[in-house]
Amino acid sequence: MNQLDTLLQNATRDVDPVQLDYSDEYPNPEGIANGCGPMDVLEVLSRIEKIAAERNKADESNEVNGDDLDGYWRQMGRYAALLPYLALKHPEEVFSGLRSGCKDTRLLVAYAIKKRPLGNASKPIETALQFEPDELVRRTLGQALVACRSERGLVDRLLRR
Repeated sequence: MNQLDTLLQNATRDVDPVQLDYSDEYPNPEGIANGCGPMDVLEVLSRIEKIAAERNKADESNEVNGDDLDGYWRQMGRYAALLPYLALKHPEEVFSGLRSGCKDTRLLVAYAIKKRPLGNASKPIETALQFEPDELVRRTLGQALVACRSERGLVDRLLRR
């Protein structure tokens, strides 16, 4: 078992499996993220990509219902809820998700940065915006960029006092 699995197992040990299955995030995502190393971040991104591929395949097969498809989104959401906290500790690894071949990964990373703006995210976002083909991801990247620039401006103003 790798470090990420150990952290997730410890965090969910006392959670009813059905409750966890319908949860949008793991219990104590900040605590889980604090225990993660750079390779764990890459594993989180990889798992999001894998779940997205499974969801897309299931959706294309027309053999699943909406509830099942929602389950895939909840799984991705639980991993994505770790990203804002992971970005504080391992920003470059999280930013690497902006270069993913998976649209859902790029979207969830952009949303995480928007949710937890970091001044050092501006350059990776600007680069991603130049090449992003998906309108929703582009819009979310734009919102994340505005949030990061506002955050950096606020920090700069506070430091000048």
